[in-house]
Amino acid sequence: MNKKVIEVENDHIYQWDNYFRTSMDPNSRCIWVTEIDDDAHTDILKAVKFLESVSMEPITVYVDSYGGSMYEALAIYDVLTTSPCTIKTIGVGKVMSAGVIVLLSGSIVEAYRNTTFMLHEVAAQSGGKTSEIENELKETKRLQEILLDILNSVNQKGKDWWNRKIKSIDVYFTTEEALSIGIIDGVI
Repeated sequence: MNKKVIEVENDHIYQWDNYFRTSMDPNSRCIWVTEIDDDAHTDILKAVKFLESVSMEPITVYVDSYGGSMYEALAIYDVLTTSPCTIKTIGVGKVMSAGVIVLLSGSIVEAYRNTTFMLHEVAAQSGGKTSEIENELKETKRLQEILLDILNSVNQKGKDWWNRKIKSIDVYFTTEEALSIGIIDGVI
């Protein structure tokens, strides 16, 4: 359920829902990302396009997410990385799974000191006929390659390095570890 809440504070109107908060005051230029699913990604993309239409000033995207859909994360990533505005992403609380992809879309990537990061292989659930399962596996491998390309773009350690790092298990990182391997550029 996508429950909307409107809040008025100091002459600013804020729209809240289950997924994110974005200020309806274009001077704020902040977007909060918590869920990465079909509903949330549409709202996030609309907010980015709205802020771009108002001004070319930088946009700050706060990411506090357990993750979500790889397809929606890639849509957000593509829109943010091609935005004419400077995009600053900030990790806060938890940046996990697809949330890391969204975080990496910033040209400036920072995190608060106590943020927890988690990465893992692309996950898929399939059933049905053998041909359907094989087709799902092919698509999952394609998405895994995209994930590895994005991760490799931050530190050039190689796709094999990243594949070994995240293979089979959820891998957790502290903010300091995320900084040392290039996931973030700085600590707030």
